[in-house]
Amino acid sequence: MLALRLQRELPDATDHDLGALCGDLLRFWSAALLPHCDVEDEALLARLAALGDAGLAAAGRLQRDHRELLGLMDTLRTDRAPGVRRGTLVRFAETLATHIRWEERELLDRVEEWFSAEDLDAVGALIAGRLPAIPLPSPTPQSL
Repeated sequence: MLALRLQRELPDATDHDLGALCGDLLRFWSAALLPHCDVEDEALLARLAALGDAGLAAAGRLQRDHRELLGLMDTLRTDRAPGVRRGTLVRFAETLATHIRWEERELLDRVEEWFSAEDLDAVGALIAGRLPAIPLPSPTPQSL
């Protein structure tokens, strides 16, 4: 929802709108997306890397995507120039949407195929222990 909101609102956003979008994204990043990325890294990276070439490739993609999102958030925090912010928000929305599609269409199926039942249980327990049972809502214009 967040990626779609950014893609929908950015083309007509004023400089003031950009500031509001950045603020919403920074809050949502801190409250939900960063913890989500951190727990995915903790739960999956080592397990994927231990599987050999295909697992290493998946782990590398997961880590690169997360680091790219983190870098884009750092840019939003430090550079207030409207042109930079607009470009960063566009790139963030694209990166997030692509990452989510990859996770849902490829990574999750591979994890279910590659991991043992014990590993799947351990991953599930780690995620359940670190993230809220009911996810935080994505910031939408209706929730502002």
